[in-house]
Amino acid sequence: MIKDLDLNALEAFFEATPIRMTFVDVDNIIRAMNTQAWSRVGVKVEERLGTSILDCHSPESASKVTSVIDRLKSGREKAIKTLFRTKNSKKVYREIYTAIRDKDGTYLGTLHVMYDISEGAQFKKDSEASAT
Repeated sequence: MIKDLDLNALEAFFEATPIRMTFVDVDNIIRAMNTQAWSRVGVKVEERLGTSILDCHSPESASKVTSVIDRLKSGREKAIKTLFRTKNSKKVYREIYTAIRDKDGTYLGTLHVMYDISEGAQFKKDSEASAT
């Protein structure tokens, strides 16, 4: 829930989140991506906003993305979890696709989150985190 949170604060919250997040609307258009997390891997967020999520994928991948979105949109599933391994890399990512619905249950889009679960992926302990 959100109470009295303006758009500026919501955007700051979204940008501060260290995992990669993308929101795709009901028409499969990318409406939001957190710049900080995606730019670390070379994604030019400004160029992707307003484009189809399917344009970011190869034809084989696009069909998988379409299938996931269709399952969420139809209500057959609320969330779908997958693993993704980058080509020529030891990186493994957990991906979670979640249907976003309003209070009446109307499908608004899909939230995609992605984070590194590779062996050796390190997260700072609370005691190591900077106190800024």
